[in-house]
Amino acid sequence: MSAGSDFWDAAGAARWRSLAEARARYLGRPTLRMLDAAELSPGDAVLDLGTGTGDSALLAGRRVGATGRVLATDLSAAMLAGAAAAVAAAGLANVETRVMDAAAIDVEPESFDAVIARLSLQFVPDLAAAMAGVNRALRSGGRLAALVWDAAESNRFMLAALDGVEQAGFERPADPTLLGPFQLGDRGRLEAELRRAGLVDVTVERISLERRFSTLESAAEAVWESTIGAAVWRDLDGERRPAVAARVLEILEAGRSGDELAFPGALLLLSGTC
Repeated sequence: MSAGSDFWDAAGAARWRSLAEARARYLGRPTLRMLDAAELSPGDAVLDLGTGTGDSALLAGRRVGATGRVLATDLSAAMLAGAAAAVAAAGLANVETRVMDAAAIDVEPESFDAVIARLSLQFVPDLAAAMAGVNRALRSGGRLAALVWDAAESNRFMLAALDGVEQAGFERPADPTLLGPFQLGDRGRLEAELRRAGLVDVTVERISLERRFSTLESAAEAVWESTIGAAVWRDLDGERRPAVAARVLEILEAGRSGDELAFPGALLLLSGTC
């Protein structure tokens, strides 16, 4: 991932879990659309790929009810520890966590009614392997529904740290992984990958979203806590940080709308049937 593996260590996972409420404010509606696209019903078995600290797994667990089950997976054991804690706090007995690579899905064939993945597939190096694994995991008629970020130009807020470096007069980082969150922002590629994996009734839909903040400081905090922002900040030396931080504040101020700051963005919702 663009911020390096240390972003998902125990401290990073704890911070990520603490931001669940903030994520729900701007990702809540798209997440519900993803669960709708997965056609979850009571009694369903659901595989959640890249669950992080369990946001989507909790919602799926409530939808499928006590007769259903959710297997929440992630490559980061620290993230899954946060997910397990969230599941316990919610009192859900139907959600299990397991460390698993989305590119090497290791479950019984045809054992799930639905596979969901919220903002995780863009970090899978081998998407074709992941889609083949999804197809194996799903029962006939089972559904895949996933959210990925649209192209970078549709999500300028997420580029504020990189733009701040450039506008401060420094060389923009050349690390291509910094733009990793947007590598699946191509509808044609997504449709082709799903069909190549054997899925049918494939759709890719653009979903607009908006991030809103009550203060400039809270918007800046969100920038530097993101995977891109954390990586940029880590690589800046002490002399450049103040200049870049000041430029980021100027960039964010342009998003002021009345007493709030608002920043548009977009996701792609991909779905298909086994």
